Amino acid sequence: MNYFSFFLVIFVIFVVVKIIAYFEGRDIRKARKVAQEPLYPSCNHPAPVRSEPYKAVSAKPRIPRTKHKQNILIIDTETTGLHARAEVVQLSVIDSEGNEVLDTLIRPFYPIPQEATNIHGITNEMVNLQETPTIVHAVLVLLHLVQEKFPDGDFQLVGYNTSFDTKMIIQSLSITKQKLQRKSDKTLSDDEKLNLPDVVDNLKAFITTMKNNSRCIMREYQDYSGNNRWVKLVQAASDCNVKIKDAHTAKGDCLMTLGVMKYIDRM
Repeated sequence: MNYFSFFLVIFVIFVVVKIIAYFEGRDIRKARKVAQEPLYPSCNHPAPVRSEPYKAVSAKPRIPRTKHKQNILIIDTETTGLHARAEVVQLSVIDSEGNEVLDTLIRPFYPIPQEATNIHGITNEMVNLQETPTIVHAVLVLLHLVQEKFPDGDFQLVGYNTSFDTKMIIQSLSITKQKLQRKSDKTLSDDEKLNLPDVVDNLKAFITTMKNNSRCIMREYQDYSGNNRWVKLVQAASDCNVKIKDAHTAKGDCLMTLGVMKYIDRM
């Protein structure tokens, strides 16, 4: 190989190395430029940074509030407890103006536990009087009053945890029917024992119908206030500037429920 060929080979190698270096450098410069660009190219500001952690959003659907209807009955009960043998010992119903429709103590079959008395103040001595009606008598009276007040049946049942009140009334009626099977039971007359099974079934159907057209202010207030859990009636009344009087009596709770309902309906 002569000197000319040797230098030609060296020159070609030099040019090839320079070309490779140029393209490698261009890729590096491009990568650096991309790394320095903001994540949001259309925005002149850097990507936003949250100052607090993300909170999980509940998938529970919110309950649409039903507007206040004039034809309503607000119901509340006091009971002997929450268990399967618990019974209603007080039943109260008022209308949309707070007028009393029914307010009565109820004579249960089973004794009132002391822990229940500690809450609502109703004692066994108060309900074990002969003139105190049974749940059957009370619901029969309620049925008559409802038919008088709303002959066309166009009304809505309202309560603070309506499903609990209707459940306890139906449960009390069921206990009455069960007790009827015992011939030794002396709390009912012979005529009542003869006719009561059908009467009880009809009354249970009546209460179920009322429940199916009901409005629960407890659930609506939970939705309105944004609480993840239900709020006690006394607390809801306090939050809504409703006068708290005779709490844990059926009529007092009816009046507070009416006040809370009117408050959230105005919002």
